[in-house]
Formats: sequence, structure tokens, C-alpha cells
Amino acid sequence: MNEQNSFVSRDSLFGKPLERRFADSEVAGFGKFRIRSITAGEQNKLNRKNYSNRGTVLPDKLLQANARFLVACVVDADGNQIFSEQDVPQILELDAKIIENVIAKCSEHCGFDDEAAEKN
Repeated sequence: MNEQNSFVSRDSLFGKPLERRFADSEVAGFGKFRIRSITAGEQNKLNRKNYSNRGTVLPDKLLQANARFLVACVVDADGNQIFSEQDVPQILELDAKIIENVIAKCSEHCGFDDEAAEKN
């Protein structure tokens, strides 16, 4: 924000390094974990993987979307991803309720849940 008029400026927005937001959480059956915010570009890349080059939905990729979101958001204490794209099939084999609870925590932190949308 520009201190003179309290409005954002290009320099105030882009003139500093990215500051990730983190939150620690815990889900029964999964354990304690850290959530990292994702950038708009990361969100676009995650969404893009659901479509072919021609823009048609890829059903198999769409079914993996939540697992890929978990991969992007769940990090270690230092903020480094602990899962990779190669882990997606294994994540999809875990208990659905547990994974849905982790996804809900990640969605809330990243502002993608319905309650966060309503607040804004």
C-alpha cells in the first residue's frame, strides 16, 4: 500500500519478495501438518492440468485435482513440499474422509472454501 493514500501501488505489490502464508493444522488419521498458501500462477497450473490443449475436460485428471492440490499445499516445517506429483496415485488410495478433511483445511487457508468466499 502507498502510505500517502492507503491505496495499493505497483511498487508496493511487486517490489517485495513473495511472502507465503503458512498455517499449522491437524487431521485425525493424517496427523499434524503445515499448509502453504499457493500463488495465482500455481492455482492456474493446477487448474490447467484438468484440460487438454484443446480445452476439453480430462476426466482422469479432474479426478486427481484434490490430490494435486494437497501436494501443492502440504509442506514440512521449513515450507518445502513433502509430496510430489508421483505421490498422487498413492494419495488417492488413502481414506477419502481423511483426505477430504485435509483438503478442507487447505481450501480454507487458501481462500477457496465457501465460507471464505462469502466473507469477501
